[in-house]
Amino acid sequence: MRVLLKITGESILSKDEPIDYEKIKILGNRIKLIHEKGIELGIVIGGGNLFRGKDLIEHGFAPFKSHYIGMLATIMNALAIEEVFSTLNIPVRIFSAVDIPRFISFFSFKDVDESFKRNNVCIFAGGTGNPFFTTDSAAALRALESRCDLLIKATKVDGVYTNDPLKFDDAKKLDFISYDNFLENRYGIMDLTAIDLCKQGKLPVIVCSLFEKNNIENLLLENKRVGTLIYQEDIWPIS
Repeated sequence: MRVLLKITGESILSKDEPIDYEKIKILGNRIKLIHEKGIELGIVIGGGNLFRGKDLIEHGFAPFKSHYIGMLATIMNALAIEEVFSTLNIPVRIFSAVDIPRFISFFSFKDVDESFKRNNVCIFAGGTGNPFFTTDSAAALRALESRCDLLIKATKVDGVYTNDPLKFDDAKKLDFISYDNFLENRYGIMDLTAIDLCKQGKLPVIVCSLFEKNNIENLLLENKRVGTLIYQEDIWPIS
């Protein structure tokens, strides 16, 4: 099984450090358990721990330049993850949508496919390589290009809710949403362009909590149903 895991930059952020070694190490130990079971794993990480484009846009920066800076932030995070994962003996290779040949490989399906087959965890950095697209869209694009079987968005909440559960006490968790339902109701937890791409490629998406203990492990190793499934029908995509 080949899986793309989308995580936020905030997942490796601490109160004192924008890139926290110990948080990456905890993440790495979780990834190692999954990787050792033979699951081919790709990762897309955001850059919000280092930089948020909207902050500079509010101060008058050209939006496309703010997005470029955001792309570079994801590359910095990818390099940090690669370095820490290497200390845990997790084989990693980074592929960037932005061409930086001195120290990162440029994305190509052939190289990525070979890297997966050689048992590497593949980290996809640089977003889509274009401004005005989120890292959610980058995750959907890379998952489809890499022929992944599943896209997991691991975030702060344990699924998709009718309203923001952090703000509304009456928000209800949804166990399943069709692509069309998600797009029609414009749920804010994931970029609509990303969901539309997944709909076109019939790629199942699971939104779940990264921070709930053993959540990702239970999903991929124990086949437990967690979070919210976004798909064309309510058929659990892991067997």
